[in-house]
Amino acid sequence: MQRQPRAGARAAIVLAVIGLAAAGCGGDDAPKADGQESSRPPSSTTTSPSKSTTRAAEGKQVRNGEVTKVDKMDGVQLKSPQDGKLRNFGIDAAVLEFGTADAVESGSSSSTRYVPEPGGSLLAFKIKARKAGKDDISGKVTASVAVDGIQRSLPGFDSALSSYTSTDSATLSYIVGVPQDRRSVELELKYVGLAQKFDLLEGVRKGDQPTVLYRSESGPTIKVESLTPSQVTVAPNSKMSAGPGALVFGEPSAELSYFAPTTGNVPADKEKAWLVLRFKPAEGAYWAKSCVVPPSAFSATDETGAQYPAHVSYSKAERYSEHVIVFEVPATVKKPVVSAAPRTVGCSYYSGNEEQWAVTGPPARIEVPLPER
Repeated sequence: MQRQPRAGARAAIVLAVIGLAAAGCGGDDAPKADGQESSRPPSSTTTSPSKSTTRAAEGKQVRNGEVTKVDKMDGVQLKSPQDGKLRNFGIDAAVLEFGTADAVESGSSSSTRYVPEPGGSLLAFKIKARKAGKDDISGKVTASVAVDGIQRSLPGFDSALSSYTSTDSATLSYIVGVPQDRRSVELELKYVGLAQKFDLLEGVRKGDQPTVLYRSESGPTIKVESLTPSQVTVAPNSKMSAGPGALVFGEPSAELSYFAPTTGNVPADKEKAWLVLRFKPAEGAYWAKSCVVPPSAFSATDETGAQYPAHVSYSKAERYSEHVIVFEVPATVKKPVVSAAPRTVGCSYYSGNEEQWAVTGPPARIEVPLPER
């Protein structure tokens, strides 16, 4: 006959079984009652956003393609291009620095933080620009940045230049929102059909680069002042008491430019340039200032002996005003000589009517030594 355990022994066995069951239910994988939370600490493999990741998402967002003018660019790794010059009609500019960043701190009195769209970045650059001459370029030369071909103008660029003279310059800083997969980001100065471009990803100028625009270190136009005057001899008609007199081409100056005066038209190709001679018909006699020397009487000869006639449609010759005579020449010309051999000049006398007076003697000659770099 089998013996049964004593009552005390049975109680001990029951308590042991209950203890084992309780231990199994209290593990990490134990099911929880509805609404009950686990009190175990987070696993060491669980990650939370770092301070830098959270910070990068904070700030004023610059959308892809958007261009923003800023006061400073803290947080940007800037580098200088080897040649940042960028020129166009009446403007001399240069990219000083460029670079990219995940965020940009800006502002003078109060700091503003700029961030890109998610997945994008910010491209920053600093440009120095000035007016290169007396021409009014307001609304003529446009400045923009193109991200993958979509252009946005540079805010404040035109107004900054309009407040400066030709001897002063403005330094401006910009940031651009660019997508992760951008293919091109280009800074562009454009006038009519001439666009001068600078690759802001590679830091190089690209596209057509007319020779004369980048021939000089000082700007897009080469200027020569205080040239030696020349003259022709004029024989007034028999009604005048005065005999033949010298018609002096006074205060001559010259410039070599890619843009024709007044119109801004460009030459036939990028290896050409406009040679512009300016002078005032003058002499001690009062009648000299009323004389007009026809542009068709002028020609320019370069150091090789090649001759270039005056471009009559771009030239200007009027009584009592400065003469502007224009020639299309090679952009590499160094020492051209301008000659004038008119058969007659139109001068006005007492009546104010223009009369043709004969020119005698040799042609006028004005040497134009153009400086090199």
